[in-house]
Amino acid sequence: MKGFFLVLVLLGGVLLGYLIFNFAQARRRQVDVLPDFEAGTDSIQAYLGRIEELERRAKGVRSRIATAPINERVIRQRELAVLEDKIRELRLAVEQWRQARTKTTANDLYRKCIMLYGSASGVCELLLSDTLPAAGTVK
Repeated sequence: MKGFFLVLVLLGGVLLGYLIFNFAQARRRQVDVLPDFEAGTDSIQAYLGRIEELERRAKGVRSRIATAPINERVIRQRELAVLEDKIRELRLAVEQWRQARTKTTANDLYRKCIMLYGSASGVCELLLSDTLPAAGTVK
């Protein structure tokens, strides 16, 4: 009987240790709520520099297309298409950043309220009623 009791105590100790270990690991892995990533002016300047560099490369590729043999023209045209796609994407990102800096949407206010207070209570619920459509309505 003592042996059985000792095995139960030992098993309980192991399970308790496992539970505490997992709890500690979960706390370490828990990510703090970070503020939104906001691209600064340095990032935008880097994007604009990259756009200029890609435009120079695209200009060089365009000038080589006219003198290239037919088999190289296909390669150069594909390269030019890739460069133009990258330029378009970077310009779109810069434009979205500029638009985001000029206006604050109500949904952003609600999200920031939730981050500040931790739950949708009080003021956040008032923002919710102003920003989100009522239940059952379809846009």
